[in-house]
Amino acid sequence: MDLHFGCQLDWNALGTWAGSIGTVGTLGFMAHQWFELRVAKEREQARQVCFWVHADGHREGLGALFVQNASQEPVFGLSIAYEVRDHKKDPMLIGPKTFVHFGPNHTEQVSSALVYPRSVTMHFMDSAGVYWHRRWDGRLTKTGTQGGQGKPDQNPTLKAATP
Repeated sequence: MDLHFGCQLDWNALGTWAGSIGTVGTLGFMAHQWFELRVAKEREQARQVCFWVHADGHREGLGALFVQNASQEPVFGLSIAYEVRDHKKDPMLIGPKTFVHFGPNHTEQVSSALVYPRSVTMHFMDSAGVYWHRRWDGRLTKTGTQGGQGKPDQNPTLKAATP
């Protein structure tokens, strides 16, 4: 078949081109799936480390502050800062309160004072050496990795604090 610009179309080549494009598309899809799986696995432990304010009926949402590690692995260097409200005084920033080692399946009440929920912020390192930040609204952000220190059990500072 002659095209209007003088080239001849080889139908066998068209099939080869279509197969190549399909292969590249499949490889791209597989790479995307692999990346998504890797990100989900990396966040798996961090998603299970959280905090909440138990308002106990207070109209402004103020209440006691709790921290929980629901994962099967400990987290390290967990620090949490928050603001305490008292109707008689100005708000007061507390913290950060730091736990060198926060064990697996562990929940702890950090404050029984009236904590303002939107003031809470938490940082920690998971068992793989990845640093995380959790905001008051629950948003979890990776903030980096432990630069050259390896896993927590290979870091002399954290190893000494691990039971």
